Amino acid sequence: PVIGVTNTSVFQGERRLCRLRIDGLFYGLAGWEGHDVPEEYEEKEYSSKILRKWFLRFDELKPSAKGYLRILKELKVPPKVVYIVGDSLERDVVPALQIGANAIWAKYGQEVEPKNFQTLCLITYRDQEKNSNMYEKAPTIPTVTINNFGELQQIIKLPPGFLPGFN
Repeated sequence: PVIGVTNTSVFQGERRLCRLRIDGLFYGLAGWEGHDVPEEYEEKEYSSKILRKWFLRFDELKPSAKGYLRILKELKVPPKVVYIVGDSLERDVVPALQIGANAIWAKYGQEVEPKNFQTLCLITYRDQEKNSNMYEKAPTIPTVTINNFGELQQIIKLPPGFLPGFN
């Protein structure tokens, strides 16, 4: 199964995936337990397809590997068969390597086109300055580096059609 792990609240992470209409690609989502669904939020015509959620404590958030380990333990999955994909060497790749998972660095996340950056700002609660500063350089060597999302199909051997638009 595909599980998203974010440092934002589960509500915000799920909302982003739904707004992008990619929530159906995810079995589960793990995120910070710190925020409830805002009272003024009304569920629109679209409801999430995410089946399982994990609410992480502050000490389980990335770059800690504790959240990953908790999820894998609950699912009874060994880290060596897991692929952790992320655009942050520090927050995604380092914890993946620490637990013995396959760490895939989405290098394309370091180079954001203006159109995609505007989309990022629309679906996140951060301002543009915080989004600009979220990318860092770290001396970490991932298991694999990808330059576009479609490369996952060859690396993970996903079934045809799993990544719509990337076949």
